[in-house]
Amino acid sequence: MNPTAKFELVESHWGDMERFILRSPQRVELEVLAGMGGSVIGWRVPQKGETLHLMEGYASAEEVQERFNSSHCGARLAPFPNRVRSGKWNWCGKSYQLPCNFPWEQGHAIHGLLFDQKWTKTSWFSAEKFGKLSLECHYDGSQAGFPFAFKATSTYSLSNAGFQVETTVRNTGEKPMPLGEGWHPYFGFGDSINKLQLRLPSALKRIEVDDRSIPTGKSTADTTWDKLRAIDDAEINTCWEIPPNESDLAEVELHCPQRGTIRYWQNMGAKGYKYLQLYTPGHRNYVAIEPMTCPADVLNNHRDLVVLKPGEEGGRSSWIWGAEFAAN
Repeated sequence: MNPTAKFELVESHWGDMERFILRSPQRVELEVLAGMGGSVIGWRVPQKGETLHLMEGYASAEEVQERFNSSHCGARLAPFPNRVRSGKWNWCGKSYQLPCNFPWEQGHAIHGLLFDQKWTKTSWFSAEKFGKLSLECHYDGSQAGFPFAFKATSTYSLSNAGFQVETTVRNTGEKPMPLGEGWHPYFGFGDSINKLQLRLPSALKRIEVDDRSIPTGKSTADTTWDKLRAIDDAEINTCWEIPPNESDLAEVELHCPQRGTIRYWQNMGAKGYKYLQLYTPGHRNYVAIEPMTCPADVLNNHRDLVVLKPGEEGGRSSWIWGAEFAAN
């Protein structure tokens, strides 16, 4: 193989959904469904004659149509992550009603407004050691439940060791806008997560929620996953606040004794991803590891809510999350 070969970008369509695959000369791949929320739906790594599928995604356009609205697999969650209670919220003395798009999930507004939008490629850069793709999405403020225009940018960088996603939001409207951010990727090795071992950052505070999964305002110290331990049949649908540390990074370890270790990390930084949500779906083949800048119902509780002035970009630096893989 040519040692100076560069990364390539493969472009295709599933129906009217644009799809990109970032590919290294060693055949490591990151798949992004630009036509459906800029969703990260594939991370594939060759190992010992097989290909490890380290993220859950979709195999076809038909599967996207069947499953996306119940999973939002890999999608970016903005301008709010998780859920807003009954879709109702108030801002500067006005009341708003968001679409309650998950009626089977207690009748809330879920996962923001960009998860099913088309994203546009703005740049692609290829080098010997990495490839970088940038997409953007313009929200014009026409939804009555969130009348604040903004531009969201996602930049996906792939190397042979792993990938990272860098995100920004710019207020393109004429009034201050509230903002919360998140992502919804699923990680694993393609078979039962019961066989995997999990470690989360230490000294976490579990966000307590009511019977409708809305935060109560209380949090509890949680050391359950401070050390690497088997997931077994644990059912997890929990958000934690991450304590600050010197590196401003929070790391999650997902270990498969037979294959290797996924190390997931997120930049907490100034106005960064300070919260972590995990969710074990019913099929239990992958686990959602979700970076969030705030807990659920942020448009009501304002906990770590970001407010952008007109023309302002989110945070003093971009928000970054990503993952690395090491084989056994």
